[in-house]
Amino acid sequence: MKKLLKGTGAAIGYFVLYFVINLLVIFTGGIYLGIKEGLKGMDRPGSFRSLPRTIELIYENVMLLNIIIAVICLFVFWLIILLSKTSVKERLDLNPIPITDVWPLLIFGVAVNIFISYLISFLPLPENWLQEYDKALKILGDKITFAQIISVVFFAPVLEEVLYRELITKSLQNGMPKTAAILIQALLFGIMHGQLLWICYSTLLGILLAVIKLKYNSLYACILVHLSFNSTNYLLKPFYDRFHVNIYIGILLFASSLVISVFMAVRIFRKRITVFLQE
Repeated sequence: MKKLLKGTGAAIGYFVLYFVINLLVIFTGGIYLGIKEGLKGMDRPGSFRSLPRTIELIYENVMLLNIIIAVICLFVFWLIILLSKTSVKERLDLNPIPITDVWPLLIFGVAVNIFISYLISFLPLPENWLQEYDKALKILGDKITFAQIISVVFFAPVLEEVLYRELITKSLQNGMPKTAAILIQALLFGIMHGQLLWICYSTLLGILLAVIKLKYNSLYACILVHLSFNSTNYLLKPFYDRFHVNIYIGILLFASSLVISVFMAVRIFRKRITVFLQE
């Protein structure tokens, strides 16, 4: 029971710390952006409406704020690990993976993204769910920016894997079975994505990433999958811009991504599944 309370407490502590840093950065950023816009508004009387405009500015700069949040969180987590007198490599399982396994992990992430995207479009989901999903996607903005790519493709995967698949999962494992720890961290990972459909598939993705991390005993493996998953929309944008994706092409992409996902999963797990089950 003592181990359970200690592990659960540590996991909750990491999650709350991450949440508080998010709030502080958004609050501070909102104040800064509001003051900056207010100073501009002094030259244009009536052009600045305090709260609504500040919220709008936060949404416009959300990717930059996410980068700041990630940098601060990773720095704080690094300090906590140093204070625990444990090496960062050992605490985060920064173990090398075979170079021959890098490309299957990257392809797997891309294929899973395409599969989930078309699965959502094909399922008979309630219209309001899809509208909320589209609205949530618009937070990313209509234009692709450098800050957006860096935030979504690099900082988000690194921070989320460090937090959920390492710090939270390892803490929970100290007092409960691995399966329970994986499910809890995945649920927390999903909930933090906010929108209902994002919560559903992010939870499933969290389970998958945790299993991959355990298979390789390396944080690098799940970071690679997460990175390629997040980068897929940017990689395929030239294709979508050039070609009109009708229902037939959509079905082809859906079926192909499913086959590739299964093939890559077999390729990734076949040499490690026995070891994992024996733990």
